[in-house]
Amino acid sequence: AVLLMKLIIVGTGSIASLLINDIVNAGIQVSVVVSRALARADTFIREHKLNQSQASNNLSEAITAHPGAVVYLAIPAAVRSSYLKSIFLQGADALIEKPLFSSSEAQTILEESARSNSAVYEASHFLYTQRFRALRQDIALDHRIFAVKAKFHFPMNDKTAIKFDKMLEPYGALGDLGWYTVRQFIALTETVTL
Repeated sequence: AVLLMKLIIVGTGSIASLLINDIVNAGIQVSVVVSRALARADTFIREHKLNQSQASNNLSEAITAHPGAVVYLAIPAAVRSSYLKSIFLQGADALIEKPLFSSSEAQTILEESARSNSAVYEASHFLYTQRFRALRQDIALDHRIFAVKAKFHFPMNDKTAIKFDKMLEPYGALGDLGWYTVRQFIALTETVTL
């Protein structure tokens, strides 16, 4: 595989675990895995056979040690803001896993990243696929939506995970259950063609 980039992964939960094989198979070097608990970062590295990766519980140190690495935030959206500020203060680029809350959040993030000359990428799930474009065209032609049935599930039984912290709502688990669905609905019903 051709090496495309170096990555610092922040978070060792279900999303990072779900995507790690695709990341590695794409030729992306995982330089550091950052977790609040160093033992979890070590376990993630061992379980996913990331033999060349380092474990850390300090994002700032990881960025300093790996200049040019993109920071992938595989963490709940509720705690993303402080991480982004740290990333941008160090002039690093960020990949956001969770959809943005609002246009004001997007504006703030864009302004902060521009000040540090950093790039920020949002993982917009399915918005650029052929099937999605076809759905949008069908909706644009007919202009009628009679019902919306949506389902979202994340396989997680660990109630100690940060996404279940009640103080983070509505941006924790409840937010997770809602905004992917809402994001898809809004994108499908926009009149602007992608």
